[in-house]
Amino acid sequence: MKKGLLSLLALALTVVGCQNYDDQFEELTSLIEDLQSDVDGLSGVSASITALQSTVAGISSAVTAGNSAASAANAATAASLATVSSTLADLAASLNGVATAADLNSISSTLADVQADVRELLEANAVINQNVVINNSATLEYAETLIATGADDPNVIVNGYVRINTTSLSADEVTRVNSIAAKLATILGNTGVSAPVGREALTVTGDDAVTFTNLAFIDGDYVVDGADQDDAALRTVSGHLGIDHGGAAAAINYSQITSVGGDVAIDPTDAATATAIDFSGTDISGDIHHGAGSALTFPGAATIDLGAASFNSLTAAKAGSIVSAQTAVATGLTVDAQKGGTIDINSLATIGGDLQLTSAGTTTFHADALTAVTGTISATGGEVHLPALTSAGNAEISAAAATALSSLVTLTNNLNLYATPAAIFTDLVAIAGNLTWNIGVISLPNADVVGTIVSTVATDVTVAAFDDTIVDLPANVVDLTLTAQDINVVSDLVQVTDLSITAADGAEVNYTADAQVINVTLVGNGLSENSFPAASTALKTLSLTDTGSNTINAASTVVTVTLAGTIIAFDSEATTLAQINNSANFRDIPGTTTGETPITFIVKGTSAIESIDLSSMNKVAVVEITGNTALTEVIAPGISPQLTPNAGASYTIKTNSIVGTYTNATAAYPGDGVNPATPYAAACLHLPGLSTWPAFIADVQTTNPAAAFAFDYTSGGVADAYGQNIVADSAQTHVTTP
Repeated sequence: MKKGLLSLLALALTVVGCQNYDDQFEELTSLIEDLQSDVDGLSGVSASITALQSTVAGISSAVTAGNSAASAANAATAASLATVSSTLADLAASLNGVATAADLNSISSTLADVQADVRELLEANAVINQNVVINNSATLEYAETLIATGADDPNVIVNGYVRINTTSLSADEVTRVNSIAAKLATILGNTGVSAPVGREALTVTGDDAVTFTNLAFIDGDYVVDGADQDDAALRTVSGHLGIDHGGAAAAINYSQITSVGGDVAIDPTDAATATAIDFSGTDISGDIHHGAGSALTFPGAATIDLGAASFNSLTAAKAGSIVSAQTAVATGLTVDAQKGGTIDINSLATIGGDLQLTSAGTTTFHADALTAVTGTISATGGEVHLPALTSAGNAEISAAAATALSSLVTLTNNLNLYATPAAIFTDLVAIAGNLTWNIGVISLPNADVVGTIVSTVATDVTVAAFDDTIVDLPANVVDLTLTAQDINVVSDLVQVTDLSITAADGAEVNYTADAQVINVTLVGNGLSENSFPAASTALKTLSLTDTGSNTINAASTVVTVTLAGTIIAFDSEATTLAQINNSANFRDIPGTTTGETPITFIVKGTSAIESIDLSSMNKVAVVEITGNTALTEVIAPGISPQLTPNAGASYTIKTNSIVGTYTNATAAYPGDGVNPATPYAAACLHLPGLSTWPAFIADVQTTNPAAAFAFDYTSGGVADAYGQNIVADSAQTHVTTP
């Protein structure tokens, strides 16, 4: 596709300002002819049609703006432009990969008609091809000969610059100036004359507000010197905008302007006295400045909207609302606004230097599109929202309410959140630097800590994992939760009393309890080895889910144990153990026939536990429950699936407080004619605390016939009474007569 056609987009708003319209239309025609020669293989015709549509729309906009009250030629031009637009729209809608020569001929023909109509419009004296200067009575009279001010006279295009100075004019003369100014529709400027801020197109000097009723387009610089002008119709300034309203304590409002092609220069006196700054919706290609430096200071402005203008520094002591639509800052950005309210810079994507925000605790700051800050961040306020930020240097953020860092994945550098009560870290998975956060509860459940968490007040910390021994845990932390730990946890938790560890997928995490830990929750994958030694003298509650082998020393002070998931072994000799809440089962390795690991379950020497329930467990190979002086019931394990063959099965339940009743055998009696005959009655042992074991024993013996069983009970206050009852039974005299 011909690149020249796309370049016509640049003419969309300024085409009427060029001196040779024939050349422009000839260029369009030539480009269409070039398209015709390539039509059979074009794949980009649709894009070119779109470009032509934009060009025609621009011509229509400019002609309408410059000649809204012109002659019948205007109507003809508008009609022709409408025809072109309609034709282009039809082409774009029907184009299916190929444009026809007939289509392009239609466009060429219609543009020829437009060319003729525009030429007729220009010949109707709607264009003033010279500069217009009004600064005294004589120049005013001359200007009136150039621009007719009657109600039926057309608005005009000035192909040159306009200078108006009302300082020496009377009130009546100012009225006449307003009549002339009201007829100005477009000013095309003069590249040969320099104004205070660049290429001059319109300069207005004096204390009077001149009425530019129909002025929509200025091709060049617009300089206001002395008073705010009546320019509500103005939409485009292709050059710079210079503002001097004479230091009035009033709003600087140019929100009606759609675009400024250069900088906006505000007089320092106006910047100091302005009650508001409003460039909302204005696309400013350059920057806004006042005075010699680049820093902006608006001490009296209650609201500030800088449009899309570039700026690096803003100080606004009284501003309760600040809005900026700038998209990038090459160096740093500083905002000092301590009134409170809102600061919204939601189009800004990158900052090439530092971000410094100083605001009150009632301020809500949003930079919702900001992804990267090359330098450091220093921010204070009520809420600091940086939801798209993914990279930054060291940061210090002190927010009274909340900080949003929801897109930050890795905290590479240091971050100090001071006492910010809430922070949103939706995507944070790694802390490589130092995180300083002085709040009571720090919850970052997905974050792997490679660096350090620093806090003088934190008591509860939740993170995914620590990648080193936990020597950098904040000194006051008593509640620690690790949601995806992937290395062993060693005994250096110092002051932690409540500990919860969940192993990461595929990780084997072994834990040895610390002396001060009171409550421990472990969630593993069935492979870990966890020890609660004699030193764990503060331990009270222990929850084990999907853990491997778990050993509790006799000197440990654990009171309550909860078992869930799958385990391999549980071995407790703690004399303080009073309750076991058990819903655990055996560990099995899917996809194998011999991969399951039989369970070992040992409880010894406790004086408080009253009941042990093993019914949730299958494949229990070893049970040793002895010396538990308050134990009156043991519920047998499940029998389906069966115990692995040759599992070395052994079951010992002795020296507890399980109560039994032994009834001696009774010999058969044949009767004597008076007393009836009675059959033989075997000895009977009644053990309600072990009533579930006969069925289990029978099932175990089918796969482990060599299994060992050892049970006893208490009868009549006598411990281990089974042997004595057997002796007594065998010594009983069995008689055949009453």
